[in-house]
Amino acid sequence: MQTSLVGSSVGGGGASASGDPYYVFKEELETKVSSIHHTHKRWKLLWNDVGGSPTNKFPKTTEDLKKEVASAERSLGFLEQSIRAIESDRTKYAHIDRVELSGRKAFVSSTRHELMSISAEVSSDAVKTRVLRDERRLLRTSSSSQQSAASSPTTTTTTTIDRNAILVDEKARQQQIVQDQDENLDQLHTTVSRLGHVAVDINAEIKTQNRCLTTTNTTTNITAC
Repeated sequence: MQTSLVGSSVGGGGASASGDPYYVFKEELETKVSSIHHTHKRWKLLWNDVGGSPTNKFPKTTEDLKKEVASAERSLGFLEQSIRAIESDRTKYAHIDRVELSGRKAFVSSTRHELMSISAEVSSDAVKTRVLRDERRLLRTSSSSQQSAASSPTTTTTTTIDRNAILVDEKARQQQIVQDQDENLDQLHTTVSRLGHVAVDINAEIKTQNRCLTTTNTTTNITAC
């Protein structure tokens, strides 16, 4: 699974990795995918550990893996946009030949397929059931511990503990959602800024090359005279 995503650039075209927005996003995506592989490996170990003591590790790792996949899918979207831009204006991007373009499309396709596979795996009904079971086991264990520590536990006390635990858990979930949204916005801002810098560099390089061509043509005309 791992080799299909993280590897050297594909294609035999003349496009250089330097200054090409595709390679900027590809490098970012490969870093994210590498992290996904590590998280997915830990997730599989936890998934297979069905008889362990109740902890929050599996639910948390499942949520972390979903977030990482979603982030990688956003980076993949930028790659797909860059490919569509090339296909829509072959004259402008004539330096990117069909072999290179085909390689880019193959990389995007295989990456998309693997991300979808992992996403489907961690979002299955079996995983949802396991997450719910672990959370309930953890809640019962916590409630039992608090009940044992109390001098005279009652049904009312146990019910209050359960309700408080649920409220605390829900509040933590809401805070995490807000934090994730902030992180996504920061990541989008960083990506857009990086693309802007790349575009400026490419534009400057084109202007420099045009000036060189103009100077060369002028020199040639003078020599001919």
